[in-house]
Amino acid sequence: MVQRRSQTQGAGMQKFEVKPSSLVGAWLQMRNNNYTLVTALCEFIDNIINKGAKSKTTIQIEYYLSRKYPKKNFIRIKDNAEGITSDLLHKVFQIGRGTYKNAIKLFSEHGYGMKAAMLSLGEIMGFKTKYKDDELGSNLVKNNIKERYCDDEPRLDFQSFEDKSWEGTEIVLNNVNTGLSPHSARDMKILGVKLGAIYSKYIDDKTLEIKLKLHNLDTGEDSYDEIVESHHRIWCHGTKRDKNGAPKREPDLPGITLKGGKGKNAWEAIFVAGYKPLDEELHAMTGKTKWIEGSPYSPIGKNIGFDVIKHGRTILFGVMGDEYSGRGNYLQGEIHIIKGFTTTTTKDSLRNDKAWKELQKKIKTVVKDYRLDDRVKSGMKRTRGTELQITNRIAEELRKQTFAHDGWGVQDANQEIRAFVEVYTDDDKPMGEVDIMIAPTATDNPGEQVWEVKKEEADTDAVRQLYGYLKARDIKSGTIAAQKLTSKAKNLMEQLNKDKNVDMKYWDYTTLAIFN
Repeated sequence: MVQRRSQTQGAGMQKFEVKPSSLVGAWLQMRNNNYTLVTALCEFIDNIINKGAKSKTTIQIEYYLSRKYPKKNFIRIKDNAEGITSDLLHKVFQIGRGTYKNAIKLFSEHGYGMKAAMLSLGEIMGFKTKYKDDELGSNLVKNNIKERYCDDEPRLDFQSFEDKSWEGTEIVLNNVNTGLSPHSARDMKILGVKLGAIYSKYIDDKTLEIKLKLHNLDTGEDSYDEIVESHHRIWCHGTKRDKNGAPKREPDLPGITLKGGKGKNAWEAIFVAGYKPLDEELHAMTGKTKWIEGSPYSPIGKNIGFDVIKHGRTILFGVMGDEYSGRGNYLQGEIHIIKGFTTTTTKDSLRNDKAWKELQKKIKTVVKDYRLDDRVKSGMKRTRGTELQITNRIAEELRKQTFAHDGWGVQDANQEIRAFVEVYTDDDKPMGEVDIMIAPTATDNPGEQVWEVKKEEADTDAVRQLYGYLKARDIKSGTIAAQKLTSKAKNLMEQLNKDKNVDMKYWDYTTLAIFN
């Protein structure tokens, strides 16, 4: 690495060269095909929070794009962080981190991130920086990091500048990679949602502000110009409800510490898990009827899995997404890595880390042992709510199934399909409460029906209870709604149907769409 200086006009004003000890071709090979727009931009944001700043740092990410003249396109990324001294520039532009180490090092580990991100997004056009305690800053005026110079040694020509008002670092990229560019205000809004999720802790702590702008060079107008807001997952507890009956915003598993390895290979992580709300639960909890577009926390197919978090920053979304069967899109969780894990430029190589593979095994065990996904262990779905709440939901669905009402002889579903109906003996003494009673009023109706609801498995006691209600009211038809009927219960039901002239059936209530 060579850095040469020459004196120019003005006190202390200098031109100097930064010549990384490599070839331009080696630089260009740092372009990362695994980058997305989000992960590439995260490299710049990570750089400004790497030192653990306690005061707010702002980064502006601005796209200037033209459909008519794409060669005019450029990206401007400007922050007001502490900046870089001119003496450190030769280390900043070295491939790899070399001997320089950030004492805080929250995220940077290998020294490739910012350079790989710049080259993946476009070509380096400008790099202007000034350290907070220096009088002079450094401005890149010329460089040869381009395809046509791939066999040459890299050369970056800097000019010092004096500007007391200048803060931080500005990077300008041209020949923009359109595959990693937003193309509309909608794209920018989705980008903001994802960045707001990744850096929510820092935004909420007021140590980070992210500004996004999309400027249309064809019209001369800004299509988008907003400050990113923090975006959070919504926990929906499987059984706990607030005073209004809405699910509590809590994980079912608040946090369990997992450890492994020994000595220098020791690792530690905290696993938090629970559920996402169904649409109706989302409305009950937040008043909203739909998820924000682009949310990594919504219950859609590509959002299956757990998210990996390091120092409060989400570094991976949706890992282990192929490990579940029952709750699928609605099971969610956070894996907070504490120590012993290696991440890289795009953080994805964590998946090949030995400690990570050990952690995955422990997480699978936790998911089974805590029955976070009941199908994994016992063949049951993790249906949310108590048996009482599930019964009410089934009754409401039966009221909506108008195609069946004629066959049942139901004319007014709200009055004739009721939950939790008290039944009495012949001498008018209470004997119990029927979970669901269908009492039709149409002429020539087939008679009343009694439904017994069990959240998971129905055994012989449930069959006997249902038969008791049928006999007490001289009713012929009854249904057990559960996820499973034991083999003994099935045998008893068949025998009673045969000997007692009743018609009892079993029905898996989870076939209803509301439970899937």
